[in-house]
Amino acid sequence: MKKQLILISLMLLMACTAGAKEKVQGPQTVKGIDLGIEPVALRLTANETMLDLRYKVTDAERAASLLDRKKDVYLLHEASGKVFPVPVMAKLGPMRQITQSPKPGKVYFVLFSNTGKLIQSGDLATLVLGDFRLEHLLVE
Repeated sequence: MKKQLILISLMLLMACTAGAKEKVQGPQTVKGIDLGIEPVALRLTANETMLDLRYKVTDAERAASLLDRKKDVYLLHEASGKVFPVPVMAKLGPMRQITQSPKPGKVYFVLFSNTGKLIQSGDLATLVLGDFRLEHLLVE
């Protein structure tokens, strides 16, 4: 039990303190729709057992509808087609940052499990947010 708490604490610390390098990509669109978010980085973390997605809000109103806690969020490994969910901790809840009023310019995070360390650096993944998909995210 103590080891599990230490591991969870370390994962949270790594997720909160990992520096996000800015990439010039512009707001992400799906079929011409501006989603109000811009991916910053998708990185392996926690000894490659988790994936840390950082994204910046570019339009708070549009992003708010996507960031609703009721919407399903998962990562799809493009090579294998396998789905990687957001882990849910018994006392902490889902390992994703949720807000009812996102702030433009602020960077938020979502952690995904990487069961079996299937996803590796250099792979491509698709982020699924409810009905929307952001394809071809490069894993660092």
